[in-house]
Amino acid sequence: SLAPAPPAAYGSTALPSQGTAPADVPQPEVKPPAEPVSWQLQAKNGSWLDFTPAVSDKIEAAKQKGEKLCGFMAMAEPWVIVFEKSVVRDSSGTDRAVRREPKAAPAAPDTE
Repeated sequence: SLAPAPPAAYGSTALPSQGTAPADVPQPEVKPPAEPVSWQLQAKNGSWLDFTPAVSDKIEAAKQKGEKLCGFMAMAEPWVIVFEKSVVRDSSGTDRAVRREPKAAPAAPDTE
């Protein structure tokens, strides 16, 4: 009797790259907001703190796609935005309010 072939070694076969689709598959177009935005979370003292630009951009992209949640890492912990409730949940399960604010335009240099 013939023995079954050994399983392929881990990583020995090429896998399709993740995050890209074949050119013939239509992709939803994500339109940038009409104005730059910044996502913020409400601190315990009630002040509003900006997410980093990279995290804010990720949150905005998820919002534009109509996703219900957006997960990311911040301060070495996983966080999840729950768009329906306008909250961010940290790894301890604590919810904090979030908001989407227009980014302040950089001040024009004084040329006088």
